[in-house]
Amino acid sequence: QIVMHLGGRPVTVLGSSLGGSAAIEMTARYPKLVKRLILNDIGPHIPLRRRQRRADALARHYVFREPSDLLRRVGASQKNDGPVSDDIRFNLNFHQTRWSDEDGGRIYRHDVRAMQAYRRDARRSLLQWDLWQGVRCPILLIHGLQSDALLPPTIRRMSTGKDITLMRLPDTGHAPLLADRNQIWFIRDWLLGNGNAAGEWTVLHAPPRERHPGLPIRFAPITAL
Repeated sequence: QIVMHLGGRPVTVLGSSLGGSAAIEMTARYPKLVKRLILNDIGPHIPLRRRQRRADALARHYVFREPSDLLRRVGASQKNDGPVSDDIRFNLNFHQTRWSDEDGGRIYRHDVRAMQAYRRDARRSLLQWDLWQGVRCPILLIHGLQSDALLPPTIRRMSTGKDITLMRLPDTGHAPLLADRNQIWFIRDWLLGNGNAAGEWTVLHAPPRERHPGLPIRFAPITAL
């Protein structure tokens, strides 16, 4: 419906994690609407063990009563995000949460019913190979090398008979944030068709930028937390 609202012309679709699973189905069912597909660390197969671990994590009810609680949670996800600056992580986690008077702290912004449905569905591996056969457009597959969701055997099977470019990210787990400027530049070049042909590429992390003197980061007032 969104694509049709935008005029019905073919679009490039980017899907991360569960959004990538939805993107695979959309591309297979409506091939005329999708001209290119970017999958962020996701494929047609997600192992049962990985889905169960994710379901267990989603079942927990996190309450962040202090900024330090939120920062500790940020640190726990570091292996998945890859080398990302603390201000980006904190900003992301801040906007993924909301204040709850009932809990007396910040809680994640998600629909509990959707999380419960995911937990029920996570009793088996996710398999979309039949849909994958219907994906005909060029594909950019982003792979966090430490990912437990997108595994090498899955990547090899995905690559058979497809126009696919593989973008590998070192020191990164499932669903990279894609905030690194080298990663952004590679994706931009792929979208513009500037030489990132089908094949495998490793995109190294950009060196950290120097902080600008005299421009400290402004944090939200404590009342906003």
